[in-house]
Amino acid sequence: MRIRVTDIRDHSVQELELAPDSRDLPGWQSGVAGWSIGPKGSGAPIELDEPLDGCSLGVFAFSYHVLLWGRAKEPPEVWSFPQDKPATILVPFGPKRWLLIDRQELGRVAMGGGDVRLRFDQSPMRFGNYIFESLPEISVAKDCCAFCNEPLRSYFRVGSQQACTACTQKFRKEMDAKLAVYYRRALAAGIVLAMVGGAIHSVLVASARVNFGATLIGVLVGMAMRIGSKESAGIRHRLTAVVLTLTAGSLPWWLGLLPVGGMSVVYVAGGMLAAWILSARNARTEIHGPFQSKTA
Repeated sequence: MRIRVTDIRDHSVQELELAPDSRDLPGWQSGVAGWSIGPKGSGAPIELDEPLDGCSLGVFAFSYHVLLWGRAKEPPEVWSFPQDKPATILVPFGPKRWLLIDRQELGRVAMGGGDVRLRFDQSPMRFGNYIFESLPEISVAKDCCAFCNEPLRSYFRVGSQQACTACTQKFRKEMDAKLAVYYRRALAAGIVLAMVGGAIHSVLVASARVNFGATLIGVLVGMAMRIGSKESAGIRHRLTAVVLTLTAGSLPWWLGLLPVGGMSVVYVAGGMLAAWILSARNARTEIHGPFQSKTA
């Protein structure tokens, strides 16, 4: 990726070639990295003669966009150039032609814990005493990996993004590891709710002959597993919720507090159905492919 950086003080211009293997700043999600911005002599891919204390900012190429993103509690002034005006003469800097971005606005549109997010592939951006421009060659990014920006010969579709084989495998491993953790968390929550619900259900049956508790157990177990899985519940979560509901809801039968049959069976079946429905919320990112790139 190539960008142009212009110093508004002396009008000096740098055209920087940012190689994919020089990315050194982690982004807002796993697999996203950018080129850090640092002061002169810092060794950062983009060096500016600018006070950057407390700033961790960089340039990112992501999903056809070029962004300034990072964390900075006290960033230098940031200006954007209106898209409806021709960006022919940028220096000397004329404040009337630019829009000063409010710091609260920068934080409002940021993502992934950042304080700053500003897109500059469609129009120039001023950061402190420097104007950033994305050079036209960035348009080829449509045939590059959305995570590492490497050119694609073949690719996978990760959600709505194009990704190379290496990034897809890395994403799949990380996703599987997270889902395993979420399942264990959901299972623990489901077991606790089933045990507590089964105990209360048995007490109510023994003391007041109230036997609709099995249905409430299904509702509680289903919701607990859905929340515990961070709404990534699949078929495994649904089957687990049904089994836990059946076990807890039929506890009065095993204890001899209630005969098997009649409305008690209906309530248990209703609880199992509620657990099956309420625990279902599969928000996992789908992966499809591989596909052949049109430019390969």
